[in-house]
Amino acid sequence: MKNLKANRTNSKIVKNLVKQYILETVYDDNENMFLSFKDAANHLNNEFKRVANHPYNLQRYPNDVNRFLDYLQGLPFYFLQYDDDVKEFLNSLGINPGGKIYESSTVWNLYAILIYREIVKF
Repeated sequence: MKNLKANRTNSKIVKNLVKQYILETVYDDNENMFLSFKDAANHLNNEFKRVANHPYNLQRYPNDVNRFLDYLQGLPFYFLQYDDDVKEFLNSLGINPGGKIYESSTVWNLYAILIYREIVKF
């Protein structure tokens, strides 16, 4: 059996795949896809702040990533909604070549972190 090397979550390969995923998933107010990652990331970040940063949510989820996870689970844009789909997406990044099984909460947290870290730069 081949020893498969895992991509690290902070590798350039993973970051670029997540950026491409964001570009393919986020759309504007007219449901048109963005032409640049920067525009898609800005729009996603602005929508996240608009929807999730009200006082009750800020108190309920003081951590930005936890608040972003809650936002993602509200199904904005074309983001995934099922545990198996999120697991499949994460595995497609090459970060789990052994196919290790993780709890749903761990999978969703990683999904949110990978997306959030790419959009907060803008």
